[in-house]
This record gives sequence, structure tokens and C-alpha cells, in this order.
Amino acid sequence: MGEIGGPMKRQLNVNEQCELLRRKIIENTTELRAGRMSWLESLLTSKDQVPLGGVLAEYHSVTEQEGEFVSGLWLNARREFFAFEGLLTGEQTSFSIERWEEVTESVVVSAHLPGKGHSIGSSAINILEQGVET
Repeated sequence: MGEIGGPMKRQLNVNEQCELLRRKIIENTTELRAGRMSWLESLLTSKDQVPLGGVLAEYHSVTEQEGEFVSGLWLNARREFFAFEGLLTGEQTSFSIERWEEVTESVVVSAHLPGKGHSIGSSAINILEQGVET
């Protein structure tokens, strides 16, 4: 019998998963701090957040007919998490917010998730404490 779809990919171990998550959070935050997400800087400032004082823990973007639907999770210096969603249009210059919600109580901050290691919340807090070099 032949293989279907080629060889199976090796699953990442817990340490590799934690490192991948850490790198993604740092990459998200670096993009914001480098000025490549001016729409998000404006949103954060309008919500009394300090763009250079927090961490972009999670960021997703899906291209739709009307523009780009974006969502993410922001962690500020006071260790408060905020979820946001909205539509980005016009060459990423216009942002229409659909959701801005403080979600601190619902974000998992465990450093010991079975099979995964650190949660997004735990990793983001560690990065916030250690600082992000941009």
C-alpha cells in the first residue's frame, strides 16, 4: 500500500510548542511597535491603552470581500487582557471596530497545560515582564 499525502509531520514536543507560541507573540508585538499596524495603534490609544506598554498576545486576519477581518488579544501593563475584532479596509487605513472587551477573567494564564505547556495568557505575561526588543 502506498502513502496517501506523503509522510506524517512530526508533532512538536511541549518545549517546541512553548517556543513557537513565544515567538509568535513577540512577532505580533514587534509588528505593532514597528508602526506596521497604525490602525491598531490608533485603536489602542482611543481605548486609553499604551501601544508600547503592552503585548499583542494573539492576532488573526482573514481576507473577506469587504476587507480584512481582524481579531486579537491585547495585554496591557496592568495585566488586563482585551479582545478585539473588526474590519480593516482601504489599504489598512480604515478600521471599523466590532468588539472591544475586557476578558481578563476568561483568559487562561496557566504555565502547565497538559500536552501544550504554557497558555497564551501565561506566555504573554512572561513576555510582558521580560520586555520585547524591537
